[in-house]
Amino acid sequence: MSRPRQEVNAMQDDPLLQFLAENHRLKFIPFGGNGGDRLLQWCVKRLVEESASEVVEEGHDCLCYHGGGMFGYYDDVALLEDVPPGPEPLVFFPRACYWRGTDIMARYVAQFERMGRPLIIFARDEVSYGYFAELQRAVYCDLRLSHDAAILYDTIMEHDRDILLTTFRAPREDLVAVYRRTDCESAEWPRFTLKGQRCLHLDPAQIGFLSPEHTLTAIGQSAYLAYWAISYVPKVVVTDRLHVAIGRWLFGLPTILFPGREHKIKAAWERSLAPGPRGAVFVESFEELVWAVKAFGLTLAVERGI
Repeated sequence: MSRPRQEVNAMQDDPLLQFLAENHRLKFIPFGGNGGDRLLQWCVKRLVEESASEVVEEGHDCLCYHGGGMFGYYDDVALLEDVPPGPEPLVFFPRACYWRGTDIMARYVAQFERMGRPLIIFARDEVSYGYFAELQRAVYCDLRLSHDAAILYDTIMEHDRDILLTTFRAPREDLVAVYRRTDCESAEWPRFTLKGQRCLHLDPAQIGFLSPEHTLTAIGQSAYLAYWAISYVPKVVVTDRLHVAIGRWLFGLPTILFPGREHKIKAAWERSLAPGPRGAVFVESFEELVWAVKAFGLTLAVERGI
């Protein structure tokens, strides 16, 4: 169920895990998100629970945001407006970054300067690290290169073996799936389906989209398990949803991952998944996708007139 032991040990040196080993008292700022965000937040929760740090509401020494998608890609600076000034560091758990416009970065800088807090930012891939370095030139931050928290969850996954084995049965041999984005990050590729098996089409991130007031404590494990179950059930999945691919990678399930508009998926693949792909493959073009599907004994068919 987990990767070979030597690979797990290599992850133990990750900067985020080292940070959690420092006995911090962490207060997380709630924010909204889709099912993939909830899966990621659950993994963060479990990483903290298995570390020397703890989550608190009062007496914190760090104010934290969970990791996630594209920092700077969406105009979500408003998430920072309610964060008061203070001496405790503001910590961003591993995130991707892409500055969609210089004005967006300037607005982030203005908020960070208003707070006057020390900044600790974990980048989840090398390309994002480079974009965060542009921010670092405008406002000081302690920038560290990590991995996505859902990938780091693999280091403690064996601790949850009983609940995972109880929840997830063997994938269905008669079902394959295309789990594709339906937002502005989706690649401009033709719409397609898979022939040879019953094929499910879905953007699973649209399931269980929750607002900021739905904290991890409130939703418990149900939301993360629901998203994970949707990812887990098919025999083969073709997707551009990164946390669908990561969820299947954790179990070693056949997955074809293809990129979106920006670097996010490719960079995460190259840094974290490619060294131990576990049945997952990454394709960069539609032509490569056609051949990858054939390698799994299926046929890709373009859906015309869409």
